[in-house]
This record gives sequence, structure tokens and C-alpha cells, in this order.
Amino acid sequence: LSGVDMSKRDSYFEEVARYVVASQMGSTSNIQRKYEIGFNRAGRIMDQLCDAGIVGPAQGGKPRSVLVDAIGLESILNSL
Repeated sequence: LSGVDMSKRDSYFEEVARYVVASQMGSTSNIQRKYEIGFNRAGRIMDQLCDAGIVGPAQGGKPRSVLVDAIGLESILNSL
């Protein structure tokens, strides 16, 4: 884990988490386009999603694996 401080989650964290799980696409560039945010912010959100166990680790230029379904996501969000 990258040691992201989960108490300082991005304000888009939950919304992006739901989008990533619904689309089954853990892609930083998708997040950038959908939410009109910069690469650094989208990357930080992806790191937070990884630390929360929602997406897998970075795989070079490929999208990250989505590790949970909608029900699993809600239990993760409720536990944060």
C-alpha cells in the first residue's frame, strides 16, 4: 500500500468509486475526462481506491483491475 491517508480522501472519492465499479474500468484517464480534473488529482484518487481495496495496483499503462462489485463497494464505503 502506498500509505495514502484515508482520512484525507478526495471529495470525489465515493462518486469516483461508484463510477469505477459500475463501469468496471479503473482508468486514471477515464476519471480525468469524466470529472474534468487533472492527472495528479485523478492519480491520487486511484491510489486511494487501491488502498481501500476497490481497484488493484497500477499495471503500467493498462487500466487497473476492479476488485469489488456494487455490494462489496458499499460495505467498503460504510467501513471508512
